[in-house]
Amino acid sequence: MRDLDPRAHQSGDDVVFDFSIRVRHAATSDDVEDASRRWTRPQERIVRLGSIAIPRQSFLTQIALYDCEHMVFNPWNSLPEHRPLGNVNRMRLAVYLASRQYGGN
Repeated sequence: MRDLDPRAHQSGDDVVFDFSIRVRHAATSDDVEDASRRWTRPQERIVRLGSIAIPRQSFLTQIALYDCEHMVFNPWNSLPEHRPLGNVNRMRLAVYLASRQYGGN
């Protein structure tokens, strides 16, 4: 996060993230296990789930910078049914666990 320039978002509008899913029909286990397969097919539709608006704010305080540096994001900190699938994500889990041993969170 330190590499991002927080001043770039200080004088503008709120930041808005839109969330959508691609509905997959007749999915197979290869769709999850083979990361080289494309997921775009003409008959698939995209469903908008919603959006999150983050109000404009200052990130340049000492507390905000400290919190940012010590924040941990891990997709496995979730309900079991929401955990990542596929061999690429199993590799990510191994990397996350190994990084903890070397001072990461």
